[in-house]
Amino acid sequence: MDDKGVLLEEHKEHIKHSRNANSGLWKWTSAILVILLLMVLITQGFPDFGITKNSKVNNAIDYLNSDVLSGFATAELESVSEDNGMYIMEVTLTSSAGETQAATIYLSKDGELMFPTVIEIGESTGTVDVDTEPTETETYEIDTTGQPFIGNEDATVTIIEFTDFQCPYCEKGYITMGEVLENYPDDVKIVVMNFPLSFHENAQKAAEASECAFAQGKFEEYHDTLFENNDALTVEDLKQYAVDLGLDTEEFNTCLDDGEMADEVEADMDVGSENGVTGTPAFFINGEKIVGARPYADFESVIEEALAS
Repeated sequence: MDDKGVLLEEHKEHIKHSRNANSGLWKWTSAILVILLLMVLITQGFPDFGITKNSKVNNAIDYLNSDVLSGFATAELESVSEDNGMYIMEVTLTSSAGETQAATIYLSKDGELMFPTVIEIGESTGTVDVDTEPTETETYEIDTTGQPFIGNEDATVTIIEFTDFQCPYCEKGYITMGEVLENYPDDVKIVVMNFPLSFHENAQKAAEASECAFAQGKFEEYHDTLFENNDALTVEDLKQYAVDLGLDTEEFNTCLDDGEMADEVEADMDVGSENGVTGTPAFFINGEKIVGARPYADFESVIEEALAS
């Protein structure tokens, strides 16, 4: 192993011991900063974050969650802006204990450097100094006419979900949405819109396949099958699921092979991008945006608020 690899392994071991010994929010945040700043110093080992803006940003978030933060925290993208040749990513960091903190991470436009801003730590309490002044929640209006949905068609609360069938965080979102429907069977419907990420090689065809199943009235069953088997999403797998669910396989296979639903998937992505979606999963509850695979309680509070109003 070269010197760079040794440095990385030493810091990963340091993170492992730190998270066991310290539960405070500033402890794991500091560990994140150490790792990211180390990456700046050894850019030859930093992964290629893609070609387009969206793919670079999404790959960066995916890399943080799978390689840097795995096991003790997750990063969820809130928004992206550009300044001085950098992408500025506003993220929410959530520890395994459920503690959250906003953070800003910079990504160079060539996708080779990523580093955070300095985060102030309170000296006496070990807490993070943040602006606690409340801000007005932005409301989004998204047309869902003709989109597939799960739940009660006449529900009071509509959750619009932008998802990727190959995304591990969308799988968590799928489980959480199952809990939502179980607890609010009459009050909630979930409108599903596609947002396959470019670095998930099977996500595009899986999205198209779900639309082909929707055309035959089997969307919910097919949607659930994809998430329950999201490690097997090749075209052959997608066609087999159609057989298993009793779809007209000739019609389904033609729909999938000819890319008949590619424009529909692209249209979903355009709607998502127009409403600030840059990663998955992303949810809009009666127009209020929630980003990432959040815990059930986060959805419950917004749903209860919507029902009460």
